[in-house]
Amino acid sequence: HAVVPWLEPSADPGVWMERARQLDAMGARLRAAGVRLGYHNHEHEFDTAGGRRIFDILFEETHPDHLAVQLDAGWSTFAGADSPGLIRAYAGRIPSIHLKQYRREPDGTPYTTELDDGEVA
Repeated sequence: HAVVPWLEPSADPGVWMERARQLDAMGARLRAAGVRLGYHNHEHEFDTAGGRRIFDILFEETHPDHLAVQLDAGWSTFAGADSPGLIRAYAGRIPSIHLKQYRREPDGTPYTTELDDGEVA
């Protein structure tokens, strides 16, 4: 597996559509070489761009064989997404899940904690 760890936040849906196209093409090339490409989410992929959730743009606009989900359950939950629902919705596309717990600080920012010592597993 090869995992893309980050794409810069943007509110422009065209940016995300182009990134999805690029990830799909890259994933197809890697698949031909025997490597599966994945994308690791953070909080901003659960914002919307052009009325669509960015996470969904990335995975609905790419072929399942070309882009896997490396779901970061800590970030998805922190962003208010239904992490178990995402796991069900993208079943077969999630070869690994990043389990992480955090504690929400008084100012609302996340603080990553040891497992079994935070709000999310």
